[in-house]
Amino acid sequence: PYTTLFRSQIEDFVATLTLNAPPVNALTRTLNDELTLALDRISEMDEVRAVVLTGAGSVFCAGADLKGRKDVIKG
Repeated sequence: PYTTLFRSQIEDFVATLTLNAPPVNALTRTLNDELTLALDRISEMDEVRAVVLTGAGSVFCAGADLKGRKDVIKG
């Protein structure tokens, strides 16, 4: 169900979430919602004790998607 977030398999009680919003993994509303949903689900799993958050490509996360915010601010 995710479009900008990958969740790999859980291994040794560690879940890995990968931001995948090219080109710089900027935090869009969609990515934020998907990350929140994934972390909510993971928080209820007894088989997860730690979460590794990483980014696809060469950039972990550029921060907030300011280009996308203009539509929210005008709206």
